[in-house]
Amino acid sequence: MSAINLNTTGCTDPNNDIDSVIVYYTGNNGTFATTTRFGATGSPNGSYSVNGSLNLTSDTNNFWVVYNISSGATLTDYVDGQCSGVTVNSSNYSTSISSPNGNRQILSAMSY
Repeated sequence: MSAINLNTTGCTDPNNDIDSVIVYYTGNNGTFATTTRFGATGSPNGSYSVNGSLNLTSDTNNFWVVYNISSGATLTDYVDGQCSGVTVNSSNYSTSISSPNGNRQILSAMSY
């Protein structure tokens, strides 16, 4: 796989609220982990692609889209997104679930 095609549909103000995006891959394991980073991009707003390189399993393949929230993000705004497809061997494919249920509200800064 060489690209995952995403968009910021459902976000209140992606231009202000999102600094960057990282996409992680966990193969057929449905538990989030940062072990395999597929790719990253900066400041998405609307449709965008994250490029990377990996071989997919013949079963379920799990990807995790992580937004790095801007320090100037508006509290109570929402972040969300959709996956419109993937590129494998130079061919584009649509996804069966493009917009999982739910979104996330920006509530407060975290320090760790």
